[in-house]
Amino acid sequence: MILAAAASRWFACLFAAAQPVVVEVPPATVIEASPDASAAAVTPRASAPILLWSDPAPPDAAAAWGARLRRVQAELELLGLATVVVPAGASASTELAAQLQQHGAQLAIWVAGDRDRAELWRLDGRRLEQIAIVTGDEDDGTFAVRCAEVASALSLPVAHPQVQPLPRAEPIVPAPAPIPPPPRADLRLSLALGGASRDLGLLLLPGIGGGVRLGRHRRLGLEGELAATALQGRVRGPAGVARVGWFVARAHVGVWPVPRARVSPLFGLGGGVLAAWTRGRASVPYRGRSDATAVGVVSALLDVAIRVAPRLRVRVGVRVAMALPALRIDTGAAPRRTGWPLGEGVLAFEWLPSRR
Repeated sequence: MILAAAASRWFACLFAAAQPVVVEVPPATVIEASPDASAAAVTPRASAPILLWSDPAPPDAAAAWGARLRRVQAELELLGLATVVVPAGASASTELAAQLQQHGAQLAIWVAGDRDRAELWRLDGRRLEQIAIVTGDEDDGTFAVRCAEVASALSLPVAHPQVQPLPRAEPIVPAPAPIPPPPRADLRLSLALGGASRDLGLLLLPGIGGGVRLGRHRRLGLEGELAATALQGRVRGPAGVARVGWFVARAHVGVWPVPRARVSPLFGLGGGVLAAWTRGRASVPYRGRSDATAVGVVSALLDVAIRVAPRLRVRVGVRVAMALPALRIDTGAAPRRTGWPLGEGVLAFEWLPSRR
């Protein structure tokens, strides 16, 4: 019996098909139906009743048609569903809708008297719709069970999920821009050995300087330096000897390709001012004199900084500059031109006040 009931439920779901249709059926006679006396009584569950009706039966088939309707009614009540048989003449769509409203029902079943076929109708507002058709093999004993199972499934209330309000969208706050690191400064003492021409000889220029590294990765550098000649050059001529010295102030804009490396190069371009002076020692019959002038300078540098301690670096490099205009020195012969170009080799010790 358990296997038969399970099979009947499976076949009921297999043959049920939802086909929304609005139709009118011919009037039917009232067939009084009662549950089978041998069936166990089940208290109907608290739900809307299901209406049952059938076509008018011929006189010679009234008993068989009525038995078919009663079997469907009995199976429905075994499942705890209340049933009501529609009175005669209530099979038309308008009259059936009125009966459904009168009994507070939403589902009605039309049972064919001459074959295993049933149509399930549902009242949706003011519209009567055919929602399923149940069929069965002749006299297989499962047709009534199928009708009851499909009607029971369709009569269950459909749980509509509650639509939860969408959470309030929080305003998108942009992430704060990263704060660039503060500039990093350094101070240095330098000693440069260079020259401006073959006639002038070598010059020794001690100096001081400083720099600032800028940018997020501190690759941009601003360099400034001051230097003056400690060992002056000499230019000899027929009129005597002229001692030449100068003071230079210049700045460079440079790039550190790898600023955090232990060995870091620096390339820079810049310019400044060169103030030069001469003091002459004349030969007889000439008279010595002193002179001073200032010219512009364009300059390029190439340095390599080597870190020897957390706050100490050694820098070696070269400077190449050009005085604009070139310096001219007159010692009684043809004027000597110097400062075109100026070349220096530099050794410096650089101190970083803070390491960040």
